[in-house]
Formats: sequence, C-alpha cells, structure tokens
Amino acid sequence: MSVIDKLNKMHRDAVEQIRAGEDNEFLVGFLTTATMLELSNLLTTDFDLQQYAQAVVDVITQYAPIDRCRVQFELRGFNTVVAASGLLPKRVLPAGMEPGHSTTGILRLEGVTSGTLIGEDVPAPLLAADFIQVAADQAGAGLAKIVERETTIRRQAVRRVIELIERLDERWSTDELEQITCAISTLPTVSGATITAVVDRLGGKVAASTGNEGSATSEREFRIDNRLDITVQVHYEVEPFSTQHGQLDEIVASLASTLARVEQNIRLTFEAETDQLTGLWNRRRVSRELIAARNAANVPDGSFAVVIFDLDYFKKVNDVYGHLVGDAVLIAFAGLLQRSSRPGETAARWGGEEFIWILPGHTERTAVERVAAVVEACSAECTAAFPDGSEQTVSAGIAAWADFPKVTNEALVKAADTALYQAKRDGRNQFANASGRPNT
Repeated sequence: MSVIDKLNKMHRDAVEQIRAGEDNEFLVGFLTTATMLELSNLLTTDFDLQQYAQAVVDVITQYAPIDRCRVQFELRGFNTVVAASGLLPKRVLPAGMEPGHSTTGILRLEGVTSGTLIGEDVPAPLLAADFIQVAADQAGAGLAKIVERETTIRRQAVRRVIELIERLDERWSTDELEQITCAISTLPTVSGATITAVVDRLGGKVAASTGNEGSATSEREFRIDNRLDITVQVHYEVEPFSTQHGQLDEIVASLASTLARVEQNIRLTFEAETDQLTGLWNRRRVSRELIAARNAANVPDGSFAVVIFDLDYFKKVNDVYGHLVGDAVLIAFAGLLQRSSRPGETAARWGGEEFIWILPGHTERTAVERVAAVVEACSAECTAAFPDGSEQTVSAGIAAWADFPKVTNEALVKAADTALYQAKRDGRNQFANASGRPNT
C-alpha cells in the first residue's frame, strides 16, 4: 500500500471514529489539518467567487464528518455569494448571533469581507476544537486572495474596453462599436451589450449589439454638440452591484470624452476643408480626394475624370453689380454643381470663380455628358442672382486619368486647366477635352 493510500485510509478511519462519537485529540487534529490543507490548495485553481464558495463547502463535507454545510459571503462591491452542500436549510445568519450561541457551529468571518460558514450536526469533538471557526479562518484568508484576484481581473477587463474606446478616430463606425460591445460583454456577469449612435454624417442611426439580454439592464445616454446621441445598454445575468455601476460609468465617461474629441477633430477638419462662402470643399480637401480617386482607379480599365469650371467674365460681374451679387452668383453655381454630384463625387471651389469636379470611375467620354449638362444649366441657375436678370455662363475643361495614366495628380489638374482655357479661346460657354478629342 502506497503512502497516499495509507493516508486516505487513516482519513476515512478518523472520519468514522469521530462520527461514532470518539473524542480523540489526535483524530481531531488530523482531520483539521487535512481539511485546512485542502482549503489552502483551493488557491492553486483559478476559481471565481462562486466556484470558490462551492469548493469550500465541498471540502468541509468531504474531509470532515459534517454532511451539511453552507457558506455565504457578503462582499463590498460584489453580489452576495451563497453555496451549500447537503440538505442545509437556506437561511442567513441572524443579526447579532456570535460563535458559540448555537451547536450548529455558525461562525462569522471578519477582515476584508464578512460572511457566514454554517456546519450543521457538527460532532462534539469538532465543536470543542472550534473546527468550523478554524475552517472559516482558512476560507477567509483564501477569500481575501480570491477577491483581490477578481478585482484585478475586473479592472483589467474594464481597461481593455477603455483601450478600445481610446483608439477611436474620425473613421469610427459600426465595426468599432462592435469591438467595444464585445469587450463589454466579457465583463463579469455581463451577458450582452448594445451601443446605438444617432449621427447625421453616418447616415442616421448605427448600432452594434453582442451577447444576450439578461435579467437586469443598465442604460446610459449622452449627447455631444447636439449632433451625436449615444445610448449604451449593458445586460447582466444578475442585478448589478454598485461597483459594476461604477465600471459602466467609467466606460461611458471614456466613450463620451473620446467621441467629443473625435467629433471636435471632425468639425475642425470640416471647417478647415470647407469654403465658407459656398459650403463646398476647398482646395485643401481636393488633394485628399484626388489621391482617393487615383487609388480607386488603379485597377485594369480604371479611371477618374477631373473637370475645371470657370465662370465667364466674372470680374465684370463684381465690377458692375458689386461683390454681393458676385457672391450670390458663386453660391448659385456651387449649388448647381453640388446637386449635379453623385455619391462619392467631389465638388469644390478651386479658387476665385474656379471650381473643380472629381468624378471617380469616369473616362473623358463618360464625363462629357455630365459636364455638358452643368454648362447648359448654368445660365438659368444663376439668373436669379442678378437684379436685372442677366445671364452667367461657364466654361470647362476635362481631363481623364485613362488618357494620362503616368502623370501626377497635379499634372492631371493642369491638363484640365489647359483644356478650360482652350474652351475660353473657342468662345466660352462650352467645354473642351484635354485629350484633344471632340466633344461628341
């Protein structure tokens, strides 16, 4: 028989002798030592609080002649934890009850937390040796470490959520919200999360949801600059405690702070890249849009067209009618160009009375019809800006990347500008192609 087998037999014999009523100091000491060793070994396993509580009562009922045991932890910042083994009645330690007032061996833990460890029908030798209190002290020491570990895990989980939030930038959308809700769903006792954002620049409402609804839900809402409304819902398996409410508040505060920063950057960028008179993009934004159009066209048979418009004889408009009328004409033409643009296309004020139009996916041939429509509509669109109903015409030049695939974006714009001046030399109120091909 091995040493372990001998020890197991000694343990079984000790349990039976104590059950039989034998009052032996050595047997009590042996059982106490065996039980305390097993309780201390629980810390080598990554138990959560509920698992640890159940393991405590299982060890006591397995290693001591006690068939019914119940433990209850009242922890600051955590939900009440209850575990039992045997047919123990579900009851809570009465207020004010102290050790020794009952033969059931009801004891109270003190220290980082408070709790009760109840053993019913405890044999007299174990009662005399204060066995339940010794077990409670050992369980309490382990509980302190479990609580510390759980607290660290929860802080790390919250930190992971906040780290994801802090990575948000001006490009955030549904994908980023889904990552955040997934991270929130990993928090203890959280069964799922939903984040809903209402923002015009993202097309209205976007939302991300992961996990499932639980028995309790906490909701937080905030608004940024009257342009962005956010709702955060977190679903819990059980009613959340104060610490969890605090964690949610910390997450929401981080989300609000980060989105406020991002939205401010978006607003500042928009203002820096927008022409204040017409509301179109300005020259600064055009550089980025040209790069994006060129990248998208870098495929077999890909292309994009650049169009430069110039209002004819515009200097005379300012000289004769004044700058207020001139501004009204610019605004009217900008409105025409904006309405003529499709999603993904860029209309911008290039400078003075010049405008630029970037048409992704267009060749010179497919751009001609679009440009012709703008040139034809210009006069009627701008007439209302003149006090005497005068007409305003426009000239344009078209250049397509398919015709100049090896030139820079700047050279392509220059080619469109050269075509524009050809249209002006040909009599204005018309357009010309940089390739030299006729308009038909």
